Amino acid sequence: MPLLLQRMQRFALGHRAVAHSPQASRAIHPAWVVVLASAWLATACNVPLWREVAALPGQGTLRGWGFALAFAVIVAAGNAALLSVLAWRWTLKPAITVMLLLAAFGAYFMLAYGIAIDASMLVNVLQTDVKEAGDLLNWQLPLTVGALAVPPVAWLVRQPVRAVAPLRHTLHNAGLFVAAVLV
Repeated sequence: MPLLLQRMQRFALGHRAVAHSPQASRAIHPAWVVVLASAWLATACNVPLWREVAALPGQGTLRGWGFALAFAVIVAAGNAALLSVLAWRWTLKPAITVMLLLAAFGAYFMLAYGIAIDASMLVNVLQTDVKEAGDLLNWQLPLTVGALAVPPVAWLVRQPVRAVAPLRHTLHNAGLFVAAVLV
């Protein structure tokens, strides 16, 4: 009930009236939500990629660790560039949730079947019938998706996101996009 009252108060009096509430004080900036989600997508949801990187020659050396770290930053930046375009009040949480679920399902299929997901694999998925799809599913699918998607989605659902003025939000999203592309 307090959340409903808070929303009614926010609607009636504007965001400044409830800016000092406990929930508003722990609200996170949308850009940080994008950065954190991008880091999770780049690391935890890309276990098959990191297995392949670990198998490259020279990965036990300092240079190998440097390569892996730089590659992780590049993958996270790519995710951040995409999510920064979708980081608006009504689309931020749904877009990140969809990305997390897609990445978790992709990770499961890459781990379970040793495949790479590319354009031809997506065409194959669209041409799969119910019997073929049923053969691909097993008890590991919900475990993998649950481990990779549920913790960040649960955090995201509970995490209040700071309201940002439209012009400032546009500038922040553009800045985050440009920074991610430059990386």
